[in-house]
Amino acid sequence: MARTIFEVENGVEVIQVTEHPGIKSNIYCEIPWCSSDSRFFVYQQHGDDPRNPAEYVRCEFGSWKQEPLARGVVRSGPSIDPQGTCIDQQGTFYYVHRARRNLQHMARVDLATGHSEPFWEFPEGFKNRGRIVVSGDNRYIVYGVHLGWDPQRFGIERVDRKTGETEIIHEDSFIWNPHTQLDPGKGNRVLIQHNRGAEFAPDGTRIRKHGPEGNTIFILEIETGDVTRLQLGRPHTPGTTGHEAWIGQTGEILVSVHAEDDYTPDKKGNLVAVRPDLPPRSVTNGYRFDHVGTSVCGRYYTCDDRPTKSIVIGSPHTGDSVFVCRTGASFGRTQPTHPHPYLSPDLKWVVFNSDRTGETQLHVARIPEAMIQSIQITKGGSINA
Repeated sequence: MARTIFEVENGVEVIQVTEHPGIKSNIYCEIPWCSSDSRFFVYQQHGDDPRNPAEYVRCEFGSWKQEPLARGVVRSGPSIDPQGTCIDQQGTFYYVHRARRNLQHMARVDLATGHSEPFWEFPEGFKNRGRIVVSGDNRYIVYGVHLGWDPQRFGIERVDRKTGETEIIHEDSFIWNPHTQLDPGKGNRVLIQHNRGAEFAPDGTRIRKHGPEGNTIFILEIETGDVTRLQLGRPHTPGTTGHEAWIGQTGEILVSVHAEDDYTPDKKGNLVAVRPDLPPRSVTNGYRFDHVGTSVCGRYYTCDDRPTKSIVIGSPHTGDSVFVCRTGASFGRTQPTHPHPYLSPDLKWVVFNSDRTGETQLHVARIPEAMIQSIQITKGGSINA
């Protein structure tokens, strides 16, 4: 039973949406896991099907009615296009389901209606690394793969749904956690996390997540495999925390870097924005941000501040920001203990995790309209400037 657990002096109402036991999370936070009309959001919990242990639940904002949406595998993380780079993708949720004979099927669900349909069938033995994304024209499916341990090799694989062909479009020793994200503006390129200096033993045991070079990111063109490097990470900035998101359709990327050197809260701050061929710009200071999310419209961000375990909404274009609430999350070893806040497309709700009771439950903060209006979002009237 959903219930209001507290109200903040700024007018924010915090609602605990779930209370049942078991592992659950709001999936992640770079983009909202919501229907395009902001009526529903989807969260993940551990189900009782050993073949498809990830159970996805659709929840309605306001009424908090919940219903099972789908079941899928854990290895192939779901993806969503809440805005749509083409009209038939708006509010589309993608997941992978293991069927009989160990075949894995990719399906897509319209979150607004709950309608599900098959999208692609992978061959037997298919194993990817992390999230699978779909190009804006629905032609290509893109995901990370492991190619070998001695020497260590990883790749980005592309399925052409028109021809049925599968091809490695990029190979690298350090993209073991590619964290693939589709550019919502163009729909034909993906953001790839680059864990430089990562090391694995010949048997696949991970020795270190990254080396002294630290993490960075790069842009990969889906059709050509061309790579665009960014002025992010050493020697330009401290390494990234591994949390980044496209800023709407602007072509710019919002990233949290380690709070070191000039990027501490009392100096530039550790939240930066970067685009190809330009050095990163500092967005705001005063916080030590961890996870990064951006609104569908590209005018706002939502981040969690690790020292205070708080949620902050701000503008990636002006640096203006407001405190939302404290989460009570522990920031423990498992991902569901991290808040991972995201803002619904209509800017009325922030969905986040909190294990303040000792077990992670889904929470939602109701955002007053005046709070959003108080944030100065643009300089010179354009978010593309």
